[in-house]
Amino acid sequence: MMKRALGLAALLCLLVLAGWWLAPRLLGPPSYVFLHLIESNTHGLARLPAGEFPAAAHFHADTGALWVPAAVGRKTPVLLLYELDSLGLRTYARLQGLRPGATVRLAEPRSWRGGPGGSEVIADGERLFRSDLSLQRVERDGTVHLEAGGGRVKLAPGQGWSWAVLEPGGRPVEAMPGPAWEQAVREAFAANRPLSRLTVVNYGRWDWSRVKVGEPR
Repeated sequence: MMKRALGLAALLCLLVLAGWWLAPRLLGPPSYVFLHLIESNTHGLARLPAGEFPAAAHFHADTGALWVPAAVGRKTPVLLLYELDSLGLRTYARLQGLRPGATVRLAEPRSWRGGPGGSEVIADGERLFRSDLSLQRVERDGTVHLEAGGGRVKLAPGQGWSWAVLEPGGRPVEAMPGPAWEQAVREAFAANRPLSRLTVVNYGRWDWSRVKVGEPR
């Protein structure tokens, strides 16, 4: 009787351990890190669109709710909302899952035929970023290690970083708020020179249960 009880206890322990090991692999991690990547271009419009590009997601930082138009897979540790805009007008948006080692190819052509008669809205040749953004590592607390513009940056939850290309063929430079950045922007606008800025914000770790399908409310 004692042997049977011990055998049953051992079996239960094995089942618990197996569940602990299998759950993250079958269901995915219980939480994800949310990153928002915005590529802004001063000369990014070929023509004015009839409206704004549909949002790929709506994130409410106060509640952590993420509203998406369709269900997303839950087996990736990072969700990235990538948006392209020109002078504040969104012209492209995409929500994608990332794993360490994944790359967002910023130099890939973007297209949106949202102009009159289905004409192209995005002036793709005026997008100056030709380097990629890659996810190097994710820490348990939600800190991410990224590589972009030829350099690496570490972003804890709540932190952001920006790079800019100030002229066609130029190298990415730091574009954080301050006198140097403001002067660079003034000079670019005065010369009517294209300028592109890339900003990434780490909103930290959130529970998958807060991902909702449908319109935000």
